[in-house]
Amino acid sequence: MVQNLSLSKLTSDTQIQKILTCIQAQANIQNARVYVVGGTVRDALLRQPTQDWDLATDGDALSLGRNCAGILDARLVVLDEERLPTVRLIWRSSSQTLDLAQLRAEDIVEDLKQRDLSINAMAVELDPLLNPGYAPLMDPCGGLEDLRARRLRFTAAASALADPLRMLRAYRFAATLGWPPDDSVSTLVSSHHSRLREAAIERIRDEWCKLLDASMTTSVIREMDRVGLLSEILPEMECMKGAEQNAFHHLDVWEHTLLAVDIFERQPIPESLADYRQEIRTYLRTKLVYDKRKRMLIKLALLLHDVAKPLTRSLTPNGRIRFIGHEKLGSEIAKRICDRLRLGGKAKNLVGLLIYNHLRMMHFAKLGEPSPRAIRRFIRHTGEDWLGVLLLSNADLHASQGAARRTEDTDITLNVMRTIADTYYQELEPLVHQPRLITGDDLLRMLPEKPGYWVGQTLRRIEDMQFNGEIRNREEALKAARDYLQELGLGGKQK
Repeated sequence: MVQNLSLSKLTSDTQIQKILTCIQAQANIQNARVYVVGGTVRDALLRQPTQDWDLATDGDALSLGRNCAGILDARLVVLDEERLPTVRLIWRSSSQTLDLAQLRAEDIVEDLKQRDLSINAMAVELDPLLNPGYAPLMDPCGGLEDLRARRLRFTAAASALADPLRMLRAYRFAATLGWPPDDSVSTLVSSHHSRLREAAIERIRDEWCKLLDASMTTSVIREMDRVGLLSEILPEMECMKGAEQNAFHHLDVWEHTLLAVDIFERQPIPESLADYRQEIRTYLRTKLVYDKRKRMLIKLALLLHDVAKPLTRSLTPNGRIRFIGHEKLGSEIAKRICDRLRLGGKAKNLVGLLIYNHLRMMHFAKLGEPSPRAIRRFIRHTGEDWLGVLLLSNADLHASQGAARRTEDTDITLNVMRTIADTYYQELEPLVHQPRLITGDDLLRMLPEKPGYWVGQTLRRIEDMQFNGEIRNREEALKAARDYLQELGLGGKQK
C-alpha cells in the first residue's frame, strides 16, 4: 500500500506554505520538479517540528534559488556551486531556513539511494503536496520501516564511504534520536573509521558539536570509542584508558570522565543550586557563536578536564598517586584541540577556563568556608563563567567516589558552591554590569609621558577595587588611581 504524506503533516505554518507555493511556481517556469526531502520528511513522520527545510530539484538549483530569493525577500547563501549546487534561503523575520539542492543523480529515486541513512532517504514531490494537499512517499531504501523500528542504517556501504563524514553522522543521529546504530553500521565503521580524516575538519566539527549538544550522549561516545571513531576526533583521550587514580577515585581516568559527563547530562543543575534553576538554564542555553551553546561546551570540557592526568602522574615516596599541574596542562591541551577543531576563540577560551579552574571548588573546600574576598576574586577571574566552573566541578565531584572521599567533604564542597552562588546573585550581580567609574582619558591626563601599558593596568586595578566594594564613586576612583600611579613613580597628578 502506498504511503501518502500530507502538507498539513509537514507544516501548519501559512508563511511556509506561501514560500513553497512560490518555489513551485518558479520551478514550473523552469519546467523543473521540486521535492521535499531528507530531514524534513523524517521529522514530519516522527511528528517533530522542523526549522530547516530541505528541498531538491532536477532543475537548476542556483538559478531557481536566486529567482525565489528576490521574490520572497530572502537572503541567498550559496553553499555549494560546483560539486552539488546548493543554496540556502534565510529570512530576517523568521528562524526558518530553506536549503535547495540539485539532484545528485538522474532522478529522485537514484538520488535518494545515494544519501546517508535510510531514514534520511525519503521524499515527496512538492507539486501534488500543494495541490491536492498530499503526495506519495518515495522510500526506495526502507526508511519508513526503519523509523518504525527505531533503526539507524546506511542506505548502502558504498554510499557511506562515498562521503566518510557519514560515519560520524550516523552516531550524531544516534545521539539526537536516542537510537543505537544498526550492527551493519558498527561493522562498517570499525573497518573504515580512519577514513573520517578525509572529511573537512569544519564538517567534522559541526557533526561533533551537534552530537555533544544532544541530551544523552555518554552511551554514544562509548560506542564511538568501541568502533574506533572517537580516537579520530580526540586521539588525546586514548591515554586515559586504564590510567589509575588516587584513593579519591573509584574509577580510572577514562571511566571517571565518562561518568562525569553522564552525571552532568542527567542532572546538570546541582541540588545545592536549585534556587537558581532558571538562571542556570539560561546560562546553559547561551550561545557563544552560531549554534555552540555553553551546555555543549561544558560537556566538551568534562571530556577533557583530566586529559593531562596520565602525563602528570607521579608517586610520592609513600606510594600516593598525584597529578600536579594537570589542570594547567589540560587547559593548554584542550585549547589546542579547540583550535584543531576550529571551534573559535570564544569557545576555546571557555573550555580552557573551565578546565584550568576545575579544582578551585576542592581548594575552597579545604579551607572550610572561603572568605568574601576570595569569592569575589574567583568571580572576578572567571567572569560570567564562574557558574560553568561550578557545574563542571559538581559533575566531577560526584564522579569521584573513592574510599578517601568522605561524605562531609562532599557536603562542604556543595555548601561552598551555594555560598558562591548566593554571593553573586545577592551581592555582586549589580556590580558586574555597572559602568566604569573612570576612563583611559582620565588616566592619560595624570601621566606625564602617557605610557599606554600603565593605563590598562591601572584601569584593571580600579575595576577590581570597584568590584570588591573598596571604591563607590568617581571621586574615590580618581583618588585611588592617583595614589596607585604615585606608588609606581609615574606621576598621578591631575593635569
